[in-house]
Amino acid sequence: MSGRDLIKEEIERRKRERAERKRLWKQNMIRSGQAVTEEKKQNAADGGR
Repeated sequence: MSGRDLIKEEIERRKRERAERKRLWKQNMIRSGQAVTEEKKQNAADGGR
């Protein structure tokens, strides 16, 4: 396996981990009733993505 493949795998793994954390974080926010305002803040912090 080449170094480039390893790097690609690492990037994919990080993307999945980040998506999972974001999903769990959103569930927690929804439970506490703050999802909408926190989502707006997060989007602004992310550069409007």
